[in-house]
Amino acid sequence: MPVSPLLTLIAMLISLAVPIAADSAYKWTDEKGVTHYSQRPPPDQEAKKMASPPAPDKPKMPSKSLNARLERLEQEQAAREEAVKRQTQEKKQQAIRKHNCEAAHKNLELYRGNPRLRIGDGSGNYTRLNEEERHAHITEAKQQIEANCD
Repeated sequence: MPVSPLLTLIAMLISLAVPIAADSAYKWTDEKGVTHYSQRPPPDQEAKKMASPPAPDKPKMPSKSLNARLERLEQEQAAREEAVKRQTQEKKQQAIRKHNCEAAHKNLELYRGNPRLRIGDGSGNYTRLNEEERHAHITEAKQQIEANCD
């Protein structure tokens, strides 16, 4: 059976690659004092064969101090996120309190300034507040002001 030219070419390339893959290197200095490094020794002078470099170390697992630092950073990040969340909630609460404060001031002004105030029940029916009910609403508005206004 004939050998294909492609198979022959692959075999030649592999045979050429083997000497290149060898871990031998040579060092020499020429007559001008220049140091050279090569995989082949020079034909006309003596060269020193160099030792192969050591194999690379296996990757090490992170040390305990690195793991501790990573944990601490994660905790700090969680604390920052929690602080932002708290700050956002506080801003919302302040906005609600401000709104309630303004509403309580308007209600107090309304109940104080209008002794003949009528209140609707939502279905279109209105009733006039008597003096006792009006004072109860004024007291409630004052309590709302104390609770929500700074």
